Amino acid sequence: MISLLLDTHNDKLTIIIYKDDKVLDMISKNDTKNHSEIFMPLLISLLEKNKMSVHDINEIIAIVGPGSFTGIRLGVTVAKTLAYTLNIPIKSLTSLEACYDPKMASEYILQEEKNGFYGAHIINNELKDYFYLTIKEYNEWSKINSYVMENELLVDRIPLIIKDKKSENPHSVNPLYVKKIEALK
Repeated sequence: MISLLLDTHNDKLTIIIYKDDKVLDMISKNDTKNHSEIFMPLLISLLEKNKMSVHDINEIIAIVGPGSFTGIRLGVTVAKTLAYTLNIPIKSLTSLEACYDPKMASEYILQEEKNGFYGAHIINNELKDYFYLTIKEYNEWSKINSYVMENELLVDRIPLIIKDKKSENPHSVNPLYVKKIEALK
């Protein structure tokens, strides 16, 4: 089984090909401004390097956020389009779930971004109540809360994380926006 993970939630664009739940190949590129320009060429390049086409993919894994507003929309749109047009299953995963190791004993998990922190409450090893803290809010919040900071995808653990998730209708996969956009403030 070939699974394709697409992650554009932050400055690092990541595409991973899994074969039978093992990483076959991956590419990550730090590029804060050009995800939309480099995403498809990188995807095509990775597939060609592994002598594959999109028709070899059996499942899509979409990182739906929280993260960059534009970045999330790009990755989710490409994931939904591939799943729909290829008629293959799609599963969504939050960026915090993709970084969370249940062995971490903590009340919260946080991810840093340029202006603050995305977070989630950990209850019975599940992430709930996603939130956003500005740097100022974080400085106060961190004085009284137990948390772990994680920014890297647990690449080898992701197949385990999604194993029990149900496939979704591509039309129902939506970005997880936690931070209000500037226009709404």
